[in-house]
Amino acid sequence: VGSTATIYYKNAAYSSSYIHYKLDGSTVWTTSPGEQLQASAFTGYKAVTIQLDTAAGLTAAFNNGSGTWDNNGGNNYHFAAGTWSMVNGNITAGEPQADSVTFRATVPASTPVSGPVYLSGSFNSWNAADPNYQLTKGSDGIYSITLSLPAGTAIQYKVTRGAWTNVEVNSNGSDLSNRTLTPSGGAQTVNLTVQRWKDL
Repeated sequence: VGSTATIYYKNAAYSSSYIHYKLDGSTVWTTSPGEQLQASAFTGYKAVTIQLDTAAGLTAAFNNGSGTWDNNGGNNYHFAAGTWSMVNGNITAGEPQADSVTFRATVPASTPVSGPVYLSGSFNSWNAADPNYQLTKGSDGIYSITLSLPAGTAIQYKVTRGAWTNVEVNSNGSDLSNRTLTPSGGAQTVNLTVQRWKDL
């Protein structure tokens, strides 16, 4: 008995989900539409466990059983042995995680030692010093915060030190356009670099 690949797949547009696949080293695909995914313990995710035998992994495309395909723009998806979660084309290792975004901000050396550093955006009425959106400084000097942001909800935001007079700006001091993000789902990390503060 070889290893297995367990895949959790989330696609709100599909009432039924199928996986059409071939094992690594084989040219033989399953008969279309493939194997139907079953309900899982994770809301919105369907799951399947595929026996790999001696193969290292598998190549797959997903579909709704009625001719609508999710095949990575024709490039298909690849899964190695183990457990994987996939939502909106993004594959992550392990079981599904709640929708969240961890923002990690690298700040200029001129930043006061204690910060504080905040995220301000469309999600908090552009409050420049909202205590619920204050980032925590790590031992590596990087400020971070994890927010529960639903997948597919577009946001705009900026990094501040608590006021619009000390918001992030471009390296030449000019105003910086709002940052934008549409979370893809699952646990996501966004790395930011603050080039300069408006008052420093």
